[in-house]
Amino acid sequence: MFKKLQVMVLLLCSTYIHAKEYLPKGCQAIALEDKQIHFASKPQQLLFFHNITESEIWLANRETPKLTIGLQASSWNVLYMPIQEATWRCIQSQKGHEQQVSCKDVMAVCEWLAEAPKSLQTKNNLWLVENQSITFAKAYLQRMGWLFDKVSTKSLKQKTT
Repeated sequence: MFKKLQVMVLLLCSTYIHAKEYLPKGCQAIALEDKQIHFASKPQQLLFFHNITESEIWLANRETPKLTIGLQASSWNVLYMPIQEATWRCIQSQKGHEQQVSCKDVMAVCEWLAEAPKSLQTKNNLWLVENQSITFAKAYLQRMGWLFDKVSTKSLKQKTT
């Protein structure tokens, strides 16, 4: 009986650990640098940021302070990057204490090719979803007119040339 309980606990723990690292189908994983996250944008780039810790993590952007954002534990945020580069440092925030941490240890980031809604007129980087589940984030973006999984890299290149 005790042995069965140990096996069940081990299975539950391993499932929980793997769930934290989950990236949705169609979202291309992006390798992160140690101390910061840097992106040079591509046309219609949607970046999905997943806080894989149990702490609040701040993405601090010195060049554009309005891009600084806090990610709650285990939540997803989505950034639209039409034309600009951006660099963030990762800051772990706990009661009375903040410290810079390695981004690759606290964050999973993936890129989803998607066609922007025609109503989106901005040429600036813009947070579209903040601190939500991945299911909510994708459903919300689709409701706002984003088309997922219907855009190929080839069609994006054709639109930009």
